[in-house]
Amino acid sequence: MSVSLRVGVVGAAGWLGGAIANSILDAGIVRSENLSLSYRSAKPERFPGAFWTRDNQELAARSDVVIMSVRPQDWDVVSIDAKQKLIISVMAGIRISALRQRHKTERIVRALPNAAAEVLMSYTPWIASKAVEECDRNIVRAIFGACGIQDEVKSERDIDYLTGFSGTGPAFHPCWHRP
Repeated sequence: MSVSLRVGVVGAAGWLGGAIANSILDAGIVRSENLSLSYRSAKPERFPGAFWTRDNQELAARSDVVIMSVRPQDWDVVSIDAKQKLIISVMAGIRISALRQRHKTERIVRALPNAAAEVLMSYTPWIASKAVEECDRNIVRAIFGACGIQDEVKSERDIDYLTGFSGTGPAFHPCWHRP
């Protein structure tokens, strides 16, 4: 994996977006100067050297890969033209078809890590749209491998099932299990 990869995390001030950003930095998947992060209210004091913004379109313009990590109920106000970039969504319940239409890209991955990502022990099932190529899949494997274990599944229905089976954010607290 090239550390020249430019990654943007929409919602990086939240616990999951922050956990993913921290994991990919620690794993060397991205360098801090190639990491763009957005926040909604107060700018966090973490990830020195990373680019922080409130403008999600600016984040997308600076990124090769955009990770959407906002609450599903807040997604309706996030308007990004991804210009055919790879979008990785970690939002529960938002389908690939809706992501494709809203963000103007065919390269969509839907993934659902759990809160154990904070301690690098998440199980992350994911599915890719037909336009996602093997090089994109390698990026997805690296990102979620840095958070724990990842697994490409065959259908969006599998994502919903496996998320319920492995536990979601409220079902796991990182202090309960330390590596």
